[in-house]
Amino acid sequence: MKTGIFAITAISLLSAASALPQPYRVQNEKRAAVTNYVAVDVPKILVWVDQNGKPVSTQTKGQVSTYAVPQETAITKPPPKKDPVKKAEPPASPPPKPAVAVGANVGVEINAPKIPFPNPLAPFSGPKPTKEAAPTSAPSSNGISPPTKGLGVCYAPYKGDGGCKSKQEIDDDFSKLDGYNVVRFYGVDCNQVPNIISAAKKHNKQVFAGIFDIKDLDNNLKKFIDGAKSSWSTVATVSIGNELVNGGQASVGDVVNAVNKARSILRGAGYQGPVVTVDTFNALIANPELCKASDYCAANCHAFFDPNTDASRAGEFVKKQAKLVSDAAGKKTVITESGWPKSGQANGKAIPSQENQQLAVQSLKAAFGNDDEAGLFLFSAFDDSWKKDNGGTFGAEKFWGILP
Repeated sequence: MKTGIFAITAISLLSAASALPQPYRVQNEKRAAVTNYVAVDVPKILVWVDQNGKPVSTQTKGQVSTYAVPQETAITKPPPKKDPVKKAEPPASPPPKPAVAVGANVGVEINAPKIPFPNPLAPFSGPKPTKEAAPTSAPSSNGISPPTKGLGVCYAPYKGDGGCKSKQEIDDDFSKLDGYNVVRFYGVDCNQVPNIISAAKKHNKQVFAGIFDIKDLDNNLKKFIDGAKSSWSTVATVSIGNELVNGGQASVGDVVNAVNKARSILRGAGYQGPVVTVDTFNALIANPELCKASDYCAANCHAFFDPNTDASRAGEFVKKQAKLVSDAAGKKTVITESGWPKSGQANGKAIPSQENQQLAVQSLKAAFGNDDEAGLFLFSAFDDSWKKDNGGTFGAEKFWGILP
């Protein structure tokens, strides 16, 4: 029996990879993400069939090749999940089967039409995710829950000149944080661990503690553990690193290893709560390993840096990104930073002002208000006059404070 052959030329797809911004500093700088596109040419596949069209064997010709295509800059939507070739939509009209005459040796080569890859820069107001997508409220794989109920706020214990605030000054700040149940801080310098935990106890709050520098992880963990003095009931979460992958300061593997090591050391010290790493929403979507190493997904997301989103839609934008992070990792996502500056330069539709800050905060609270757990930390409690502006933050770096 003779067989016929036909060849299907595989589809070239565009895969988007989010190029990460310039190094992130402890001052919490933000920048627009840059998306680089790479075209992937897949080898030609020959499929041998009999006269009835039934596949008999396959043969591969050619090699995989890649080449760069022009890049665009925006952050309106994070990059697609990995392995886009497997997840591409089929063509609207699939190519017809080759005609095979009985007893004849027929060879037909079919070039499949190119399918445009979904544009990752499109506005997020497009089609809603399918029902099969993992819900935002997906539990963490190890059963450890995110912070306790209530709204969180971010806090930095530094004076305007960059010096350390005293224990009394920190206590005075905490007295103004009514309405916030969990307070996030970022490091172990300035004796802030014992001073902040002391203020949190006095004002009936919990803390989301941070260890920013993973290059000296052992010493920083020791400072944190010594400063906490076994007040573990006050510690809602410990974060290892903040936007280190997004800022290019550490690799995914380095951060994952640091999280696992820190969790082991903290468990030995008596802390049994969540241990996470915090990064930007687009870095977490591109690298779900960061979420999987964490006890839940901890994402920073600021609608202000999307030029297509105004203040009144900040909550809608951020909630959308939280959903995408959870879809990528299959875990609950907590937004560990989100806010709006009250001064600075406009970024398209995102305009800094006192009124717009209030609109954005109201929008964020409305979007996350029905969550059973603290799914949102507003950024930040007070203006940070100690920070330095740069070209990527629209002159707004110092003006994110919600309280006077």
